[in-house]
Amino acid sequence: MKNHFHILIGILISFSTSVHSASSNTLGAFLGKAYHEEENATLYALEYERRISPHFALGGALEQAKIDNENKNSVVASIFYYPSSHWRFGLGYGIEDTDHGESESILRLSVAYEIHITESISLAPSFSVDQVNGESSNLAGLSASYHF
Repeated sequence: MKNHFHILIGILISFSTSVHSASSNTLGAFLGKAYHEEENATLYALEYERRISPHFALGGALEQAKIDNENKNSVVASIFYYPSSHWRFGLGYGIEDTDHGESESILRLSVAYEIHITESISLAPSFSVDQVNGESSNLAGLSASYHF
């Protein structure tokens, strides 16, 4: 998983030098729930996003889901499309590791609606569908973000 994290950071840094604007960067914290069949997990995440054009951004998330006494850690890289200043649609790919040492690929589709509290702070209710080993999980929650 460490190699995947280094690759993700390298990609984000390489794109971050290509765009210069007052608020091209976003750092956020996510809190939500993941639902899969009978399991419900509390999900925490740190998110980073870099605008590469007025309508597109690249981002990454470090996530931890707690199901009973098991932790699942994930790294997900995404590309986002902003058709307006509030809506965000995403497509992502990542790796999920469990406490038992198992790794699985994640494919994610997401949608969020950003509510701008100030010019630099926003809240975004979001919904995602993850495909992990052919099974779907739904994620719902709220991100609090700082734009700089």
